[in-house]
Amino acid sequence: MPPLLSTFIRGHQVEIVETYLVFFVVAMSYFFPRLGSARFAGLERGIARFAQRRRLVVILTGVAALAARAIVLPILPVPVPSIHDEFEYLLMGDTFAHFRLTNPAHPMGAHLETFHVLQQPTYTGIVPPMQGLLLAAGKLIGGHPFAGVWLSVGLMCAAVCWMLQGWLPPKWALVGSALVVMRFAVFSYWSDSYWGGAIAAAAGALVLGAFPRIKRRLRLFDVLAMGAGLAILANVRPYEGLVFSLPVAVGLLIWMAGRTGPVLSESLKRVVLPLAMLMGLTFAAMGYYNWRVTGHPLRTAYDVSMSTVNPVPYFPWQSLRPIPEYQFKVFRDFYVNFLLPQYQEVRTAGGFATVTWSKIKRLSSFYFGAALGLPLLMALFMGGFRNVFLTRLRFLSIVAAVTLTGLFLEVQYAPHYAAPLACVFLCFVVQAMRYVRVWGRQRRPIGLLAMRAVPALCLISLALGAAQIASGYYITQDWPHSWYSVHIGNVDRTRLTDELAQMPGRQLVIVRYEPWHSVHDEWVFNSSDIDGSKTVWARDMDPVQNQELIQYFHDRRVWLLDPDKSRSRLMPYPGADEPSQAVAMEHKPSLAR
Repeated sequence: MPPLLSTFIRGHQVEIVETYLVFFVVAMSYFFPRLGSARFAGLERGIARFAQRRRLVVILTGVAALAARAIVLPILPVPVPSIHDEFEYLLMGDTFAHFRLTNPAHPMGAHLETFHVLQQPTYTGIVPPMQGLLLAAGKLIGGHPFAGVWLSVGLMCAAVCWMLQGWLPPKWALVGSALVVMRFAVFSYWSDSYWGGAIAAAAGALVLGAFPRIKRRLRLFDVLAMGAGLAILANVRPYEGLVFSLPVAVGLLIWMAGRTGPVLSESLKRVVLPLAMLMGLTFAAMGYYNWRVTGHPLRTAYDVSMSTVNPVPYFPWQSLRPIPEYQFKVFRDFYVNFLLPQYQEVRTAGGFATVTWSKIKRLSSFYFGAALGLPLLMALFMGGFRNVFLTRLRFLSIVAAVTLTGLFLEVQYAPHYAAPLACVFLCFVVQAMRYVRVWGRQRRPIGLLAMRAVPALCLISLALGAAQIASGYYITQDWPHSWYSVHIGNVDRTRLTDELAQMPGRQLVIVRYEPWHSVHDEWVFNSSDIDGSKTVWARDMDPVQNQELIQYFHDRRVWLLDPDKSRSRLMPYPGADEPSQAVAMEHKPSLAR
């Protein structure tokens, strides 16, 4: 790589470079609006012909997404988990991969307590099961949970393509499909972590892709696609899925009751009945899952967690629950010192406005960025608000408005909360491109070159991101709130786990934190089969309680780790058997003195 280019890549965020390029493209579009028109015209004719093969386009979009992520594996390998939620999902995936819905409560659960994981009445994650099922499928099919993440990204891109074909002309649906692959299939945290997002985006695309098709043809396939999307949303983002689904349900009812709708008997037989049966089976399965996890079909694991460890409500108008007596300081730091101030802030008018504006900026950064924001900004500047949002896509605008309102009412926010709307945002971008492309003043089509350049801008940003990662520099904005979000993960914990796996026998690691420990840097997570694990991670308690833990795991070598002092050195736990220490130290001298 040329030294000048290497220096530039190392010193600039990809998002900032993209912004520079956007300004350059706008200037070129103003002064040279027809630059390269002959070549662009020929390319566009070929795209238009290929786009008519709709099924093939959907399949190839999914394949392209899978191939794109696979191609960058040498420079962006299988991700290492670090976020609390990732370990929770991995625990659930491991549980499901062993064909269990949950795990028995462990006798030493008090020592193994960790974030977002139930220890009582059973041992499992607290979130709905869909992401865990994906990771389990990846482990069973591909041998690793990341295979599930990878497949979900391909499914998402194919589903978004199918959705766009239902709302836009084929040529423009193909353009949107290329954008979703370049924007979300490679360097997004949806494709580079275990945190989720892709499956909820796929579900939203299934629901909204089926909506116009049901109105046109009343095919069973489309009804089942909508039902599958609703079922997935209920099991991945229940609240956001409910808010997202409400305008869809109202829209269907208005259409069935209106003059342009089918005969009532046909609507009931071909739409309402299949949807009702599918959702009935979904809710029955959800109730059975809840019963196995919590002992009650209507009580979720999340409810149990909220009532026992998390005093912060879901919405700002709800009252604060009593603050529990935490056994470990790190949990009080997380729930009381980290989450509680956010709740208190949004309960004031000024704080709510500030937080909402922050959510809008973070949402825009993740779903649009400079390249995809350009068509929307140009359309608004050119007076195209009605053409983009209120004519062909009016129903999608209603869905987006209702869903975003629901999102902004929550105390917490992350980009994947809005994942069902990913296809809607892309639809808006492509519709804005269609409008700006033909807009001009004094016969100067100044939007023509700019809109032709949008896919090229995304491709250049993709190449710059790959070059940056290949050069060993991860310069990103407030992760994970940008579309370019390189997920590094807790590499030290993973490396230490791999080293422990190479030791003879089984290991017990007691983790001790310093008072200044960051709540976002957690080390105590375990697999679904704790007793059968090669390494068990536990929390440091007082000597008497630690001895109780050591006696339970009497056949393991016992180590003490203080990651705030040294993230890679294990010390023999005081009082452990000398022979065990000597063997471990001889096998791995780098881990102990």
